[in-house]
Amino acid sequence: MQIKGTYKEIFDIALPIILGSVAQSINQVIDMSFMGHVGEAEMGGVNLGGMLYILIVMICFGFTKGGQILVARKSGENDIRSIGNVFWHVVGIAAIMWVLMTLLAWAGSDYLLDLIVKHPLTLEKANTYFNIRLYGLLFSMMNAVLIAFYSGIGRTFILSISIIVLTLVNFLLNCILVKGMFGFSPMGIAGTATATAIAEAFELLVMIGYLFYKGFIREYYLYLKPIFSKILTKELLVMGAPLCFQYAFGLGSWFIFFLSVEKMGSEALAASSMLKVIYVFIGIPSWSLASAANTVASNIYGQRNYHDILPAIWRVVTVSFGLSLFFSLPLLLAPKLSFQLLTDQQHLIDIARPIVYVIFIALMIMSIAVILLNGIMGIGKTTFSFVVEIIGALLYITQIIVFIYYLKTSLLLAWTAEITYWVVSITFSLAFFYGGFWKKTWAKHENELDS
Repeated sequence: MQIKGTYKEIFDIALPIILGSVAQSINQVIDMSFMGHVGEAEMGGVNLGGMLYILIVMICFGFTKGGQILVARKSGENDIRSIGNVFWHVVGIAAIMWVLMTLLAWAGSDYLLDLIVKHPLTLEKANTYFNIRLYGLLFSMMNAVLIAFYSGIGRTFILSISIIVLTLVNFLLNCILVKGMFGFSPMGIAGTATATAIAEAFELLVMIGYLFYKGFIREYYLYLKPIFSKILTKELLVMGAPLCFQYAFGLGSWFIFFLSVEKMGSEALAASSMLKVIYVFIGIPSWSLASAANTVASNIYGQRNYHDILPAIWRVVTVSFGLSLFFSLPLLLAPKLSFQLLTDQQHLIDIARPIVYVIFIALMIMSIAVILLNGIMGIGKTTFSFVVEIIGALLYITQIIVFIYYLKTSLLLAWTAEITYWVVSITFSLAFFYGGFWKKTWAKHENELDS
């Protein structure tokens, strides 16, 4: 399927991802809201344990993102037969990553959390949550593979359905396992971790079933025995490895932020945990459209219509900025109501409320920066995006250390590191497209194809 990058195509690709991501974010709201009515330690445990788990998943996600880029490119080139082989290579890499990550997590997660988490009760809850979630790691990684496949071919409707199923199962199981409904004993934070892990298995079943229901097994030659290719494997690794490190640096720096906030006290961590849920929820349109920008840029690049890529990316930016502004309005107009969905503890709401405006500024910059950067990834310049990530993450971490450990500033000023990070990202992305790097990239690609 060849894409031109029209507004209709952008919405066709992004809308199901947005709807699905809303459901995914609602899962975070579900976990946090159930724990928000249990205690501060449980809220901090879900946040820190969950972030460590997501960090592991996102390392695999980098390779699947590389697979998405290649699938979209093959689709743009009308080389449909090769898509199946790309898919199975990504599955193989994800399976190997699952084994390695599971062994590393079992060996070192308890020690790592014990080394960096200050409060004993928060440490206990974080360990409990993480160790149970680890049983669902294979489901998470295979879900990432299928998300990359569906996004790459531009058939994203199933992402909405699968994550809606995930949300419903998660909510029902939270009611049963956390609240102790239907004769079950209340399990607290262990219950919410178990509920989420089981729900991810249901999500995977739905996405696999859709492959057969829509006939994608035959349409994209997934039924053929995969032929191992050193060239394809190398291409996936070369393209995916920078993305793995990029996501690891990005989430790792956020993990450091929350560990630093934890040193400010359990109240600061609990308030920041609420802010993170809201920040991620409002950022859904931008992150979903970033995936669309990735697919659109890669598909058009495969068609060799290089002059159409940047206008298409700016159309995605326009939609991203507008939706982010719209999603932010409830938080700006009724911040107290937003926080009350997550907790009934007024002192936490009072701590979080002034930081709303910092989050708003960061989200507006992010709505542009994340689209431009994913457009750069889409044309295969993953090393460039990785370098940008390193620079942004280092400045982010430096600001956190200076503000929290040396200047001992307020939580509000600590959160301004988010603005710094996205300013770096948007600056380098604009420099890439308007500083001559972009023209050199497509000229080189054209020469390689002609030779």
